[in-house]
Amino acid sequence: MFGIYITHPQVKIDANVPVPKWGLSDVGAARTRKAAESGWARQLQRIVSSDETKAIETAEILAEASGVTVEIVPAMHENDRSATGFLPPPQFEEAADWFFAHPEQSFKGWERAVDAQARIVEAVNAVLATHDATAPIAFVGHGGVGTLLKCHLAGRPISRDRDQPGGGGNLYAFGLADRRLSCDWTPIEDWQGGLQMDARERLIVGLDVPTIDEAERLVSTLGDDILFYKIGYQLVFAGGLEFARDLAASGKKIFLDMKLLDIDNTVASGVENIAKMGMSMLTLHAYPKAMKAAVEAAAGSGLCLLGVTVLTSMDADDLADAGYSQDPHSLVLRRAEQARAAGMGGVVCSAAEAAEGREIVGPEMAIVTPGIRPDGSDKGDQKRVMTPFDALKAGATHLVVGRPVVKAPDPRDAARAILSEMVTALWPANR
Repeated sequence: MFGIYITHPQVKIDANVPVPKWGLSDVGAARTRKAAESGWARQLQRIVSSDETKAIETAEILAEASGVTVEIVPAMHENDRSATGFLPPPQFEEAADWFFAHPEQSFKGWERAVDAQARIVEAVNAVLATHDATAPIAFVGHGGVGTLLKCHLAGRPISRDRDQPGGGGNLYAFGLADRRLSCDWTPIEDWQGGLQMDARERLIVGLDVPTIDEAERLVSTLGDDILFYKIGYQLVFAGGLEFARDLAASGKKIFLDMKLLDIDNTVASGVENIAKMGMSMLTLHAYPKAMKAAVEAAAGSGLCLLGVTVLTSMDADDLADAGYSQDPHSLVLRRAEQARAAGMGGVVCSAAEAAEGREIVGPEMAIVTPGIRPDGSDKGDQKRVMTPFDALKAGATHLVVGRPVVKAPDPRDAARAILSEMVTALWPANR
């Protein structure tokens, strides 16, 4: 279940009033009321607020929707800036930059970033220590300490590049079981709750780039919006296996697209070592003997084995040239049946075969679909493609997207657009 950290939206700025006593402006209150109409707000079973007026007012509006009583934790207050008092916006932004850039030093008497981080982490952990992990909970507070908490949850150094967008009134989400970030800063009125988190678990971005440096830059650009990455041959042969280990250790999920096929013993030995690397998914060609050997080798590891049915770049003519008498559709369905019989975790197929594939493999197995192209994007060398919305409706569980994100002018915007389309597809009314 989810936990969320919410920052108060716009406030009434009054230089004659202590900052902790500022309340919400009309705009801030209106935004919070709109957020309170969302399904996620009604799901909240606990709302915990700092003792500052703007946070309490935000929490109380949300509490009206969920029917809970706001709990006050004074230690969740914003970083202490009383030494300087109110600073006009331009001066404040310069001071905030300095605060995050020098976390172990004090800006003109301000609370140090390291101390503020320790305080907010301790306060949140104290609440969660006795909290039911199946009950959605919201912490309502402030941008500065919220960012420091986010850096801690992400296992990253203190940095302002993880700060919220301007204006306040944003949230990020994390899993209550693993305390892992599941949604980056999102305006409170735009968040889609559990569906947005679900979409993030299902979108796999293909790191189809030639160097580790490029892969690192892309992962940094996409930030906490993307949880799952595919690493294939191109990056593997440029040092990608160590990079995959590092990403997995940082909390990301890795789909290692190796498409293994060899004699049984060799496949089994490879799978055993890959299972020790912390990977989430691994592909092998859906040949019955290879799949059986892999399943036995991966037993108890948690590694999801995927049988590659027919490459999405291949059509009937390609299969005929390769010596197959069946058309792609028929061969996909046959191999899906063989994957189920072998005890595989799922199959890889085009979205065009997902619906019938789901009937064969049942409700539990994963169906991972490459060849996903948002409307208007170039198909490239893919011949059997589908939009994210249609692929999920057809029965896919995970979507692999490479070039539409990697080659986009703004990869993060492209990824967010795909996630938004996926959220729409996941609404119960659209399933």
